[in-house]
Amino acid sequence: AIIDLAQRLDSSTAYGEKQSSKDDLIELLGYETNGYKASSTFQTISSAILYLCDIGVKDIRKVVAKRPHVLAYDVEKTMKPRVEYLKSIVAKEEDIGKVVARLPQVLEYDVEKTMKPRVEYLKSIGVKEEDIGKVVARLPQVLEYDVEKTMKPRVEYLKSIGVKEEDIGKVVARHPHVLEYDVNGNLKPTYEFLREKFNVRIEDIINTPALLSYSLENRIKPRYEFLMSKGVKDDYTVLSTLVPSDENFAKLLKVPLQEYLDFKERYLQGQKQLAKK
Repeated sequence: AIIDLAQRLDSSTAYGEKQSSKDDLIELLGYETNGYKASSTFQTISSAILYLCDIGVKDIRKVVAKRPHVLAYDVEKTMKPRVEYLKSIVAKEEDIGKVVARLPQVLEYDVEKTMKPRVEYLKSIGVKEEDIGKVVARLPQVLEYDVEKTMKPRVEYLKSIGVKEEDIGKVVARHPHVLEYDVNGNLKPTYEFLREKFNVRIEDIINTPALLSYSLENRIKPRYEFLMSKGVKDDYTVLSTLVPSDENFAKLLKVPLQEYLDFKERYLQGQKQLAKK
């Protein structure tokens, strides 16, 4: 069927017929383009798809759904130069496909004007050369985040709570997502609660920055209140309290899972009622 469509495309002269053939091909492959009409040639479309396979993209459908324009990218002029740059900074070649899958538009970003300046910023805040690739692999969006508006404010907040300049790179390398958390909506209230209720120190944040990733309202506070209700808050570290799943948290405290889930539900409902007042 694909060969028939290709022949129709190659032999037809009317634009409408060509466009119909390309649309049929994309549909046959199972790609959802969200209304995008591919204006590129059949050869460009097929080359782009094959190249995505070659660089290790596992689910091309998701990539096309996120960024239908990828079907119009010229492999030699557009895709390869970006991929070669990614290979120069990402240690594991198998991570290239993962980066592209998570951030398809990286295949069109200007290497000199967009990607390199952000990588240089990561280096400037202390992320080691060997860790740059790990950061990009875990959070490809660092290659597009605005340095001044997005990354710097997060870094400045970390410095304001006592993270030394020489430790900023360690925090980012261990938990790159810290560069995207909202300062006032996430980082600040979460850190202040952990410091006040769990005696979390700056050293704890440096060693385990993922502590800042847990939902304050849906995970940290309910578990804190449950520990308090049992009178055992001081018996458990912040890591043993927050890291486990609800099931394992209940096992840790030797209580039925449903008991904790019911407590959590009552707590959350209570908070909602307070918020309405």
